[in-house]
Amino acid sequence: MSRLLSADDLALLGRMVLRPRRRLLGAAAGELRSGRVGHGLLFAGHRPYVAGDDPRYVDWHAAARLGEPLVKLFEREDDLELVLLVDRSASMDGRKAQQARRVAAALGWLALAEQGRVRLAWLPPVGGPRPSLHAGRAARASLLEALEQAPGGGAAGWAALQRQPPGSGLRRSLVAVLSDFHDGAAVLPGLARLRAAGHEVLALQMVDRADVDLPLGRSVEAVDAETGERVEIDVTPGLLEALAEGWQRRQRALARACRHAGAAHALVPAGARLGAVLATLGLCRPVARA
Repeated sequence: MSRLLSADDLALLGRMVLRPRRRLLGAAAGELRSGRVGHGLLFAGHRPYVAGDDPRYVDWHAAARLGEPLVKLFEREDDLELVLLVDRSASMDGRKAQQARRVAAALGWLALAEQGRVRLAWLPPVGGPRPSLHAGRAARASLLEALEQAPGGGAAGWAALQRQPPGSGLRRSLVAVLSDFHDGAAVLPGLARLRAAGHEVLALQMVDRADVDLPLGRSVEAVDAETGERVEIDVTPGLLEALAEGWQRRQRALARACRHAGAAHALVPAGARLGAVLATLGLCRPVARA
């Protein structure tokens, strides 16, 4: 048990497995396209027969249909690789930051429970630009500790994600970006680049209604959490209505832009129960444990 995952949360996770929507095969899989079969290999297609190929792996049924001998190809089904990119910038301060770290902890826990690997990266970076690597069940404690201890603050710096997204040089992975997307337009090129590399990309937008629920009839000082810019405003019914409409419009626009970039988008309300969030993502399914 940790500050991020309660005993009830861990019990819930113990009844789930993580399943990406797309089949994600390792970059080394192509090295196995030699017709060998064995544990952990998946059928990947055919190629024309060439002299010297093992006749045991000729697909005679396909050859009869197409009129030429074809050899079956296989790829290795690698352990699950999950990349967690967590926004710790100033705009995430408070309940959004806590929820982002809780959801990241849950996804990471599920990946490690299946002896997978988790790479954790922060925006802005912590301790250098390279993600920290956590592998196997024994690494669950170190992942939770890293998620708990990273400080918040600063600007996200999405330009770095566009130049070299964490995971862009790795084998195909499940990449989850957890952020409020304070500057949503800046992150989209990085998401598109990750998707073009074959990753399954999830944009998990942390939202907190308190961001637009201002005290009616009062004068408040609004501060841009990342730039520090300040402005004095009077909270009127018209202002509250405009803020609510703009808040929802921004969410819809980001969802459309993510789809255009090839990334899935989901809203994650601050304070929402972990089970409800995981159900919304559609990445987990229940399993019976002995």
